[in-house]
This record gives sequence, structure tokens and C-alpha cells, in this order.
Amino acid sequence: MNISFSIPSAPILVFLFVAYLATLLYLTVYQGRRLSVFRLAILTAFVIYLLAVLYLVLLPLQIQIGRYAPQNPGFINAIPILTADLRSFLSSVILMVPLGVFLPLLLPTSSSVLTIARQTFKLSLAIELTQFVTNVTLGNWRVPDVNDLLANTLGGMLGYLLFKQMSRIALIDQLFHRDARPTR
Repeated sequence: MNISFSIPSAPILVFLFVAYLATLLYLTVYQGRRLSVFRLAILTAFVIYLLAVLYLVLLPLQIQIGRYAPQNPGFINAIPILTADLRSFLSSVILMVPLGVFLPLLLPTSSSVLTIARQTFKLSLAIELTQFVTNVTLGNWRVPDVNDLLANTLGGMLGYLLFKQMSRIALIDQLFHRDARPTR
């Protein structure tokens, strides 16, 4: 049996954003949770950022089975640094910079470079494992790369350091920290 088709990105991304909106509605109406406009804007920007990351690293889903399947399913680029190309490495760094800014805004416990590095590494590892699983099971063309783990973690750390520098400016600090926790 030979199968080859693509699941487009738009329906998946729209569904996930609608699920986010439905969750917000449920929490607001049925749970009685209230978010300030600033907090809601940060949370929505974060969700849009995560959808953009999903779009860039996993979508569209390519399904290729049979003779259309990749010739090397399960391939992992496991050699760090030596196999990295500069453009791809820098793209992966830049991809996670916003995560390093969003995490301390959304999670008060994310208040150190080490914590941000761990959380960024975990998200990056989840992405790379998902790429591996979809490559092996569906014949997707995305290839897991250890350099992406390193670059993404570095990007999250740089984003956090950028956040810390930005929060030194009094006006930005007031904006970021005046509304650190959601209200009930």
C-alpha cells in the first residue's frame, strides 16, 4: 500500500486556537477566574507564539507510507556542533528567544537562567521527539537534530537575559510586574 498526502497547517492551528478560546471562556464563565487585560494579552501572545512554533517545526504533517516513505526512517542527527550549519543554528536560537521572555511573565517560579534553560530544553526535547515519532510512524520529513536542542536552549536563555535587561527599565518593569498574578 502506497500512501502520500499532507495534512495542511491551517485547520490544526485554527482548531488549537479555538480550543484556547473555549478554555478561556470556560475558566471565566464557569470557574469564575478573572484575568486583567494585560495578563490576557500576554497569555494570548504566548499561545500565538506556541502556534507559530508548532507551524515552523512540525507542520504541515506529511504522511508518506509505502514506496513514498523516507529511505531512512528514524534518522537522528546526533552529532552536536560539528554537523550544525550556522543558518539553521541561529534560526533555532531565535525561535526560542520569545519563550525566555514569556516564561518569567507567565510562571513566577521561572526566575533563573537555569530554570529557563531546563524548561526550554524540555520543550525542545518534546519537539524533537515528536519529529522523531512522526518521521518513523508517518514518514514525515522532519528530522530530529541534537543541535536544535542546544540552539533552542541557548535561545531560551538569551530570551530570559533579554527579559532581565528589559525589566531594569523602570517603565517596562512596572508594566511587567504590576500584574504578575491572575485575579480570581
